[in-house]
Amino acid sequence: MFLKIKRKYRSNYNIKSFSDEELLIAYKKSNDNKLFGELFERYTHLVFGVCMKYLKNEDNSKDAVMQIFEKLIEDLKTQDILNFKSVMESADVMHQYEKEGLNEKIPELNKAIKFLNEEQRNCIELLYLQNKSYKEVSQITGYSMKKVKSYIQNGKRNLKNYLEKV
Repeated sequence: MFLKIKRKYRSNYNIKSFSDEELLIAYKKSNDNKLFGELFERYTHLVFGVCMKYLKNEDNSKDAVMQIFEKLIEDLKTQDILNFKSVMESADVMHQYEKEGLNEKIPELNKAIKFLNEEQRNCIELLYLQNKSYKEVSQITGYSMKKVKSYIQNGKRNLKNYLEKV
């Protein structure tokens, strides 16, 4: 299969006609950045859209896109990736960046949690920081399930409002 791709690549520089799989195979063999550049062009807008969803900031999203593609270039050297689209759609790509972004916000988040009322703070801490279920939060606090859901919903909204001001 590679010989076919190699001939196609050498004789016809229309890499736009290559499938993602053909581009990946040819890139891994040749390290020609034009090949990876074609994949970048095909998927940049999708990755950017996901980054905007999580980061809600154009500059940060552009930076994230570049970091994600840089990581993919490194991953291609060590991993057998043949389905580029599935890699781009995988949650792992964004979760890693999302975790990095969250780690930067932990001090702000801890400060914001202190501004919640006691009920909201207790429910949020149990659910998110101690990984309890809604049912467990209800049992631990003695609040009804309806109250727990309300405290968490209101607490999340208050945290969001606080963090947007900071």
